[in-house]
Amino acid sequence: MKNDESSNHLVDAAACATEAGEYAKAVKYLTRAIKLSPRKENLHVLRGKAHEGRGDLARAMRDYTRAISLKPACSEALLGRAHLSALKKRHSQALSDYTKAIASAPRNAALWAQRGTCHMTMRQFDDAVRDITKAISLDPHNTDYYLLRGNAHARKRNFEAALADYEQAIDLDPMLVEAYEKKRTVQRVMDLTLDVPSSAVRPSNTLSFLLDEGDHYLRVKNFDKAIEYLTKAIKHHPRNKLAYSKRGTAYDGKKMYEKAVADYTKAITLDANYAEAYDNRAYTRSKLGRFEEAIADATKAIALDPANKSYYVSRGHSLFWSRKFEDALDDYSKAITLDPHNSLYHVFRGNTYARKKQFEKAVEDYEKAIELDPTNIQAYEKKKNVEQVMTLEDDKPSNKKWDEQNKMYR
Repeated sequence: MKNDESSNHLVDAAACATEAGEYAKAVKYLTRAIKLSPRKENLHVLRGKAHEGRGDLARAMRDYTRAISLKPACSEALLGRAHLSALKKRHSQALSDYTKAIASAPRNAALWAQRGTCHMTMRQFDDAVRDITKAISLDPHNTDYYLLRGNAHARKRNFEAALADYEQAIDLDPMLVEAYEKKRTVQRVMDLTLDVPSSAVRPSNTLSFLLDEGDHYLRVKNFDKAIEYLTKAIKHHPRNKLAYSKRGTAYDGKKMYEKAVADYTKAITLDANYAEAYDNRAYTRSKLGRFEEAIADATKAIALDPANKSYYVSRGHSLFWSRKFEDALDDYSKAITLDPHNSLYHVFRGNTYARKKQFEKAVEDYEKAIELDPTNIQAYEKKKNVEQVMTLEDDKPSNKKWDEQNKMYR
């Protein structure tokens, strides 16, 4: 009993040392514990892990092997030894240990996934898919397993199944960047491979592929790559309005405003009722200070789609910078009517009231913006600015200062 108590104390000390990254200390404590209780397999497993932490894989292997000799079904020891065997490229030994570990803990999803990984390393892709599928059945919400099975399917050139797994991973975690990257890689392979099923082939010059690539690079703000793909889309499909409009957005992102206007204009030439292109051109023209043209474009967009709130905001911005504050108020109010829960729209209208020196109404809009979105920093800052002006009658801000404070947001 006394030995057990001393052994437990040493194990606790080793755990503290391990948590602090002091693996040499952990090894010393566990070695003393093993001298007191030499037939406890878990002590050898723990010391094996500490040796791994130190990078002493040979001693770790000996400890795991000793633990297995004391308890042949010790899944932790089998798993540890399998991992080390895989690192040393002794894949057959690793596979054997994973199999024994699974026999002792068949409901452990991680064991099935790790054996599947070992099968993949050995290029046994069918076996890998079976093992990882079992892991998924035991833990269906683990995104790593879908990525792993997707990789196995891809290695088998079963690209559609791989895409399905990557998409499932994205459904489970929409922020999983690796899944998007793997999906895009497989899509590119499908686009460039001639011996996949014809239903899966999407040549790299097809419109859908080029627009998708352009969209992707627009989202990540790699405007040069977006322009590259969208230019190819235009070369192969010169009458596609979407390609011109998206390339215009990429040029706008690079602050190449004249080129952006030219592309939006070409999109409008191809479709005179393309409301989004008018709105985009309005936005870019406003950056060039061509507010009257911007107002005309936004007005056309509104005429084509009067229920689109963003078009009123776009025109409201141009009216604001043209100092047509009453008209800007009307547009921001219309946008608020269409989307009463949009915090930013209240900030825009509040800015306009402030320019008209209707400070009480400005504060009301900023407070409403904060109520709708307590994290809207702009609203807090604008409200504070206006309240300072209201209390300092002899220190009213100049028009230039208000122009600086009330920048147009998009």
